[in-house]
Amino acid sequence: MLQLAFFRSPTFSAAVLCAAVVSSGMFGVFFFLSLFFQTVQGFSPLEAGLRYLPCTGVAMIIAPLAGRLAGHIGSRLPMSVGLGLNSLSLLLFVSVDAGTPYREIWPLLLTAGIGMSLVMTPMTVAVMNTVPRQRAGMASATTNASREVGGVFGIALLGAIVAHVFRDRLVSTLAALGISGSTAQRLAAQAGSDLSRLGSTQPRAPTRPVYIAPTTLAFVSGMHVALLVAGIALWRRRRSWSQSGTRPASPMSRHFSG
Repeated sequence: MLQLAFFRSPTFSAAVLCAAVVSSGMFGVFFFLSLFFQTVQGFSPLEAGLRYLPCTGVAMIIAPLAGRLAGHIGSRLPMSVGLGLNSLSLLLFVSVDAGTPYREIWPLLLTAGIGMSLVMTPMTVAVMNTVPRQRAGMASATTNASREVGGVFGIALLGAIVAHVFRDRLVSTLAALGISGSTAQRLAAQAGSDLSRLGSTQPRAPTRPVYIAPTTLAFVSGMHVALLVAGIALWRRRRSWSQSGTRPASPMSRHFSG
């Protein structure tokens, strides 16, 4: 169903790879940030979801404008800026800890939303410029599939990083408290399996009892490492994309982006 000859185009291949990398980084971050809101800061699923409104709201405004811009000047500049903003937002998220108030978090979500808007629509325009008009549906489906696959692998990869750092940090913390190695390993494994249920049973971070602090610190440490890895990956993809060329905008791409 997919013409592999499309991948002979450097722009097509770079844009599809970019879709996978951006989705792997951002979808993984959104997944673990949702856990952070619920398990660390104690918000309900609805409250956690509402805290993403700066990201989704700005995307509804910027994405159509970014598509029109890419239809006129090409996709390289908007995507380079967008990848840079995505990378910056992820690296800044490393400063977020259990006690960080939402007023310091929403600007980072806003930055991430602007960055994703500047990447996704121009990326589709770039792909459309490289294929015949009658194959536009196939090209669009390829980018969608790339995003989905990238999101799945991103959550899996970043999840493995979070789980590994979480377990190591918690074991070392428990060992420092005088708990034996085998017992610390067992408690860390139990804490990892119970992590998804903490948010519905614990009060919010400022009033939480002391005994959950090691678990909280371990999860936040794991999230920080995952955010750092995702941010560096997106920055490296930005450098690769900014060095690639894109074809001039075609009438079809202008129509599509509008």
